[in-house]
Amino acid sequence: MKKIWFFVAAVIACGVLFVQAQTATPSFATLTSRAYEQMVKENNNQIAVVMFTSSGCRPCLLAKKTLWPQVVKKYEGNENVKVFLFPTDKDQAASDGSILYVSFGIQQTPTFAVLHNGFVEVAFTGFSAGKEQIIQDKIAEIVNKSHQ
Repeated sequence: MKKIWFFVAAVIACGVLFVQAQTATPSFATLTSRAYEQMVKENNNQIAVVMFTSSGCRPCLLAKKTLWPQVVKKYEGNENVKVFLFPTDKDQAASDGSILYVSFGIQQTPTFAVLHNGFVEVAFTGFSAGKEQIIQDKIAEIVNKSHQ
């Protein structure tokens, strides 16, 4: 009987670990309105690739697990391009009280944006499985144009 209980406990423990592994999302650099204001002051030519997110947004969670690690890896080591998550529900206003996503007209999450010289070069909203390459291509196209 002890062997059966041990086996059941082991199966449950493995199941819990599997579920945790499936739901865990990697940690990414985050951005706030205040931090973006400072970044633009320090380097106005900085390109920021940003995913505006909110808690409870299921497409955001899916994008964080599938798309965003690929985007981060693509621009890793590129000094001209920084990649961020922007949690809209945890934002810190800029020194003038402005809220970046409101100023840029971001109304839904996830919204993917390329910011350059303090302006939105491109922004597009929504995510679903299988759209990773399309979004990566759009981001790369705008980043490459902004680099020139």
